Amino acid sequence: MPAETVPAETVPAETVPAETVPAETVPAETVPAEGPSAKSIPAVPTALSEREQQILVFERQLWAHAGAKEAAIRAEFDLPVARYYQLLNVALDRPEAIAFDPLLVRRLQRLRDARTDARSARVLGTSDSTHQ
Repeated sequence: MPAETVPAETVPAETVPAETVPAETVPAETVPAEGPSAKSIPAVPTALSEREQQILVFERQLWAHAGAKEAAIRAEFDLPVARYYQLLNVALDRPEAIAFDPLLVRRLQRLRDARTDARSARVLGTSDSTHQ
């Protein structure tokens, strides 16, 4: 008598080898990571760290003076200001940051891009204010 065939969706993922079940039926976190490339590709995208979330929440505040913000950065994060901005820029480039606060992250990205463009124009001498 032939064994009864049970759809893979009804069998717990742990009891069925990952190769026999289509990828869309097994959540990524239940597929065992094996092989040399398993360490380089995470099964599930990582969320923002608590520190990255704190930095983004901190950036929501408006500051009247740059010095006040720098003092608050040192007090709240116990970091040099340059290191804070390095961490902020890394966080801004993560898709999870856009999911966390899309308006804030896109605004900060626009401001960063404008500063980068202005810096490049000054260095290259191609500023719009140098018309001949």
